[in-house]
Amino acid sequence: MTSPNSPKAAAASKREPLRGTPVAQLGAEFVLVRTKKAKPAGHALPADRASHLVSKAGKALGKPGLPKEAVFTGSKRIYAFSIDTSDPTRLIREAPDGKRQTGRMVNGRFQPTKA
Repeated sequence: MTSPNSPKAAAASKREPLRGTPVAQLGAEFVLVRTKKAKPAGHALPADRASHLVSKAGKALGKPGLPKEAVFTGSKRIYAFSIDTSDPTRLIREAPDGKRQTGRMVNGRFQPTKA
């Protein structure tokens, strides 16, 4: 038991009263307290907004390809790859400046073929 003159007893007498709902107590010194009402985890989109987004996504996915601005985001080391229609084993690498090279992937790296 602690004496009334101990530092622990002095600190305990200076504590503010508990405001909120105690949720859990871990040991003698730690109490988890809920101070506000719990908020819902998330809210669903309104049906009209959700259907609008679905129709927009459907239209976007229905179109083949992507605009160049979506692929080339300003870096000079980003390339667009496509399959060569005349030979499906070859790739076409397009640089942001429009330069095209034909080649193959070898060990995860593009190797241009000799023309």
